[in-house]
Amino acid sequence: MKRIRALHSTQHRPLRDRHARVDLVLIGVISALFLTCAPVGAQALKNPLVPAGRARLDFSSSFTAWDSRFGINAAGQDAEEALGDDLTDETGASLFPGLVNLEANLRAMASGLNLSPVIGSSLGQVQKDVSRIDLSLELGVFDWLTVGATVPWVQNRTTLDLAFTPFPGSELGLNPSLSGDGAVGATLSLLSDAASNARAWADATCQAGGPACQTAEALANRVEQFLLGSQGAYYGSPLFPTFDSSTADALRGALTDLDTSLSAAGLGPTGAVLPFSQEVLTAEKFLDLPSMPGAGIDGAPLQNVEGLWVMGDVEVHATVRLLEGEVRDSGAAAPSLSYMVAGTGLVRLGTGIVDDVDIFLDMGTGDGQMDIEASLFGALRVGNRLGVRARVRYGIQQAQSLFLRVAPHEVVMPPVNLKRAVRWTPGSYVAFSVSPRWHLTDELSLNGDYRFFTKGDDSYEIIGDAVLGGITADPADLAHESSLTVQEAGLGFTYSTMNTWRAGRAGSPLEFNGRVVRAVAGSGGRTPKSVRFELSFRIFRRIWGS
Repeated sequence: MKRIRALHSTQHRPLRDRHARVDLVLIGVISALFLTCAPVGAQALKNPLVPAGRARLDFSSSFTAWDSRFGINAAGQDAEEALGDDLTDETGASLFPGLVNLEANLRAMASGLNLSPVIGSSLGQVQKDVSRIDLSLELGVFDWLTVGATVPWVQNRTTLDLAFTPFPGSELGLNPSLSGDGAVGATLSLLSDAASNARAWADATCQAGGPACQTAEALANRVEQFLLGSQGAYYGSPLFPTFDSSTADALRGALTDLDTSLSAAGLGPTGAVLPFSQEVLTAEKFLDLPSMPGAGIDGAPLQNVEGLWVMGDVEVHATVRLLEGEVRDSGAAAPSLSYMVAGTGLVRLGTGIVDDVDIFLDMGTGDGQMDIEASLFGALRVGNRLGVRARVRYGIQQAQSLFLRVAPHEVVMPPVNLKRAVRWTPGSYVAFSVSPRWHLTDELSLNGDYRFFTKGDDSYEIIGDAVLGGITADPADLAHESSLTVQEAGLGFTYSTMNTWRAGRAGSPLEFNGRVVRAVAGSGGRTPKSVRFELSFRIFRRIWGS
């Protein structure tokens, strides 16, 4: 028997090696084709242990795309939302939060003013996709201990298609402060001087006492209210009433009445002339509005966002075999049942880049903070055909300080005066994956996949002093709808020569995986309803031992 085995080895090993090299070339070519369409939200359930003395090189690529999310409707119920809904509005008022403040400021200038902030209808379509390549190197220190690291490379893209139709009867146009001609600054300077004079006159009158004090105090308050309303209207919104609108007529009348009262008190008129919008908002100006100096947004124009290939969050991990065994029938060559349980500790470093606060619809390549994760992996094989793998993970995410625009996530273009330094603590997460398998041959199997992932609410704390001239910011706006739950289902295949290699019927082992995964259910308000295509290729190299 020894002689027969030796003869078998010397005659057939070169043939197996040639087949292995052909498989390696073919799989390498196919893998290279997919490496350009690479995120890996959750890789296929591979065996986390590497044989002692062997290194496993893992090239995993994926491409994920989505144009909708599992959101929450007005009734507080889970509902699917298109990403473009945040840029779709029949009036345009919700796209620029400053319009609400504009109406309040204009009413402060002219009491009783009724302004309807309608600028035009917008229809947005947004699609996001993430290409990702994970390069992993793992080393089998012992048969029961594997250590390794994963370096991800990520490219994010956002495609925007936005149509804007100006409303013919709109009373709003581009704010005259955007023109840069100094007219707004000159007007506000005259109003400020008038307010200072009126306040000094009221203080002097009240020191003398008598019934004139109340009249002087009321007039000073009127001038100050008009000044504050003017400052908020001109500098708090990119839009302003047009020159020939009824709102403009009401504001001119309010300023005339104020000048008349000042003249009657012997203080003289303000001398101010209110500038009004001379330019309507076109579709082209609409896209450029966030980037216009003085518009109050100070961000990039609304446009496609094409990211570069950059590093994501690097992971380092160690896996320990906890349990392994098999059951054999008497005289059987293969076990009727085999099982294995392993535990993994992982640290995810904050090497990725968070999304740019001034590029709207941007996506980061990482969270910029550290995660600590523990997981259990289990594999069960029944006979020659049936098997199942499962993993449960629990992760704690560390806090991170960064600059954000403090506003709900549905607000695409928050004003710049909502920028704050915040302390962000992401919620902890739990994930469960299970993959039943049907082994067609010793090397090839068809796999089903199910994944459940849930994350708790994030928390935010504003740190430091408020930005000069900033408005009140509520960190609860950032935490709104930050928890998420998603369920994914997928189908795939695995080609692996690990078992045949262990049986001495193959050369160097290799593995090849492909699968398609779709999010089938979810909740939370920000959870992508995505589809993901994955392809991975793993090769093993001997470092020491036989």
